[in-house]
Amino acid sequence: MTAAIGRRAPVQANQRSSSQAGGLRNPETSDGYPQTLTLEGSLIGCLLWFGLGRLVNERHLERFVRARGRWFGLSPSRLRLSRRWFRRHGWQIVCWGRLVPILRTNVSLPAGIEMMPLGPFLSWSSLGIGLWNGVFIGLGYALGSPSLP
Repeated sequence: MTAAIGRRAPVQANQRSSSQAGGLRNPETSDGYPQTLTLEGSLIGCLLWFGLGRLVNERHLERFVRARGRWFGLSPSRLRLSRRWFRRHGWQIVCWGRLVPILRTNVSLPAGIEMMPLGPFLSWSSLGIGLWNGVFIGLGYALGSPSLP
């Protein structure tokens, strides 16, 4: 045991650090796993909120706003205004809203309520999520500590 002090043991593949396993610290082995995994995980969460929005739909929301909207500062006229705005700028809200921390999660709900088609929703969400996650994965790579020997 004392003879092993100061010598480095060979590292097996299953003993590599998690950042090496993802290919972040070793650009030669990077194959996009971190970006792909974070994109897939984010899209799953987005689809859950989007589906909830589809269940709520406009009719249920109108009924809720008429009955209890004043509790939240909502009126039927403000709801109509927000719908027109979302229909006009929906793709921009979905894509660029992914870059705003609190809005990131919440933007899927109105997209579902407004019955945004699933294809464009996933496309624009993927672009926004990819930009957001790419920035943080890149920062993690640039600022991360070197791998242990």
